[in-house]
This record gives sequence, C-alpha cells and structure tokens, in this order.
Amino acid sequence: MPTVRFKKQFLHVEAADGANLRDVASENGVEVYQYLSRVFNCHGHGFCGTCLVRVEGEVAPRTRREDSKLRGMGLKEPDLRLACQCRVVGDVTVTTAPRAVQGWMEHADYAHMKVV
Repeated sequence: MPTVRFKKQFLHVEAADGANLRDVASENGVEVYQYLSRVFNCHGHGFCGTCLVRVEGEVAPRTRREDSKLRGMGLKEPDLRLACQCRVVGDVTVTTAPRAVQGWMEHADYAHMKVV
C-alpha cells in the first residue's frame, strides 16, 4: 500500500493503490480546501480548482478535466494537481495550499494585493 505524507500536517497515512487523493485527505482529517472554498467547491468534480495541492511522488497522469482546469488557471508546473482528480499509485508527499507556501504574493498577478 502506498504511503501518503501530508507535509504541513506532519501526517503519514496508507492509501489503497489508485485511491483518490481528496478522499484520502478527507478520511484522515486533512483539509485541502482553504477559507470559503471549504463550503463553496465542486465536491470533487474537477471544475473549481480549489483543491490545488503540490504532489511529489507516484501519481496517475492528469485527467483531461484536470489538465484543462490547471492550464486555464495558468499553472504549468507538473507537480501541481487537483486533489479531487489525482490518483495515488505509489508513495507521495503532499503539500496543501501550495501557493501560501511558495510565496505566491510575489507573483506579478498579485502585486495589487501587497500592503505598502
């Protein structure tokens, strides 16, 4: 059984081969949604993009819906995935809310949000 390591939560869990990452997180008390998206989301259908995570390790290739959504969001990094569309096929490390970790406020698209 693959091991899923949730980096920010300091949690290691086992998952069935091919398990949906969103379900694995939910079953183990890990929140992949932030703020209002905890209530307002597409409930795992890959339409909203609010369950964005960074995944390192062995996962199935992106689904068409996931690839389309991420490209539409301007996210080209291969390790950024939608938890609701991502299938675990081996050991993985997951970072929830990766934009908060990666200094996303420094990106030009968010310059208007900086406090001067």
